[in-house]
Amino acid sequence: MYFNHTGGGAHPPERTEAHIHAMYRKLFTLVKGMHEPSEIEEALIITLQGLMGADGGGLCHIFDDGARFMVATGQVSHIKGAAFDLASPRFSHFLNGNCAVIRTRENVPPEVLQIVLNARFESMLVTPIAINGMPYGLMGLVSNTPNYFEARDCECIYEISRILGMLFEHRVSELVRNERRHYERLGQMCMSVVPGLQTASSDLIQKFSQLRNSCASEDCAHLEWPLEEASASVEHMSRRVQDLRTLGEICLPRSRPFESIDVGEFIAKLVAHERVSIEREAALRVTVAEDMPKIMGDARLLWDVMIEILRNAVFAVRVAPARAHEIRIYAYRRPNTAVIEVEDTGEGIEPADSNRIYEPFFTTWQGCKGLGLVKAHNYALQMHGNLYHFRRAASTVFMLAFPDAQHVPQPEVF
Repeated sequence: MYFNHTGGGAHPPERTEAHIHAMYRKLFTLVKGMHEPSEIEEALIITLQGLMGADGGGLCHIFDDGARFMVATGQVSHIKGAAFDLASPRFSHFLNGNCAVIRTRENVPPEVLQIVLNARFESMLVTPIAINGMPYGLMGLVSNTPNYFEARDCECIYEISRILGMLFEHRVSELVRNERRHYERLGQMCMSVVPGLQTASSDLIQKFSQLRNSCASEDCAHLEWPLEEASASVEHMSRRVQDLRTLGEICLPRSRPFESIDVGEFIAKLVAHERVSIEREAALRVTVAEDMPKIMGDARLLWDVMIEILRNAVFAVRVAPARAHEIRIYAYRRPNTAVIEVEDTGEGIEPADSNRIYEPFFTTWQGCKGLGLVKAHNYALQMHGNLYHFRRAASTVFMLAFPDAQHVPQPEVF
């Protein structure tokens, strides 16, 4: 097979139908075993680089740092981690919509050349990847040979990207279902152990109270401080048990039927309710596209999701260095999808904490319990949506994506 082709030559190696089918099987195997996209990114780009006989390749993940090259090999290995503005009009023109494109060094815009500075390439082949209609990333391959890529290579890589998008879509749906089951099991476990823990902690508090009264009547002053400390620890344990109950209530699925939600009207009500508290900390900017589709869901769940995300944004700007801050709400449509973004210019998420923000009780902020984003993530999943977070320049963005009313997954009936 050509999956390990080292590059070079006047044109990419010949690819028979058997080679392409082998490629699809390899892609299927990679994606099927994926738990996080980062697990397969390097193997994916190296496989495509080998298939096309390219001298280098890179994969950009749009939902991380706005637009950032997650992996890069060969002649462009130095761009790994490089961030750029994917929304730039010149970059959008360079991509030519949702199709694969071939570019030479001469017709690459300056901002792209700045990214690949010092890379020795003469030909570039770029294709987008989309999942559920949402832009997921870009794949790019480069060659040192002028006019290396041809129209048939463009068609080939575009078909591969479409297949890859469908595989990602199916795998992401599986992972979402697994997450919903995980939350449900976690909720059931919490609710099963909480009654016993509450009874035990109440008994301990009562016994410590009796012991303190007894020591006071028998002049045991030397025991007063240890008993106070032990009693405070038991009361702290009791509060944590109550937090476990709260987590259980969050994780157990709601059974209310879905209804049609007009996103524009919903955001208008939300902003009217929260504007005063938000504008104490930051300027509020709200933009809702006129062609927003309706979604099917539970308005109470969506309200709780948005409240938690907005409160997170308010807290982020409150603890950030003093300057003029903004919180922006932006709603727009993507193919078959309604998207709501909440962006703040406050204290961002540390890269080391990025994968932990949906863990129960994980927080880096004093006085917070670490359950707000757990609630937002779980409720979004219950409405067949998902919650993403990423950096955009100096801002943090939380993005909700829901299928529109015509594309809500239907329960399977046998």
